[in-house]
Amino acid sequence: EACSPAALASADIYVYGNQAVQSIVANITITAIGSLTVVACPSLLTIDAPSLTAVGNLTIRHCESLEEVSLPAVALSGFVDIGSCESLGALNVSSLQAVAGSFDISGVGTSEVQAPSLTRIDGALTVASSPNMVHI
Repeated sequence: EACSPAALASADIYVYGNQAVQSIVANITITAIGSLTVVACPSLLTIDAPSLTAVGNLTIRHCESLEEVSLPAVALSGFVDIGSCESLGALNVSSLQAVAGSFDISGVGTSEVQAPSLTRIDGALTVASSPNMVHI
């Protein structure tokens, strides 16, 4: 089945240059995906995937209006790259335990990253051009 949870675990979700999308909400029982890439979506306000527990790679870039990213159940990720999202006020990855690559945050408006369970980053942790960031 093309849309079964097993098939989606190796699937990649890409949203590029969509001028109209305002929210990405995954209120379904998918628990793992290959990657989630969201780039150049200027009207996007929220990303919410409450059931997702693992994502191969997470990339969110150039989404200037993005206010909130909520991935509260994600425990594992390949790499995390979030940048040029100046309106980002809340980044919730509260169950994230391990990142197999780098964890990069740049050009975001949030003052903190909610990742109290994070115990391992196999690559670099980079926080750049985020003058409001006070808690990591």
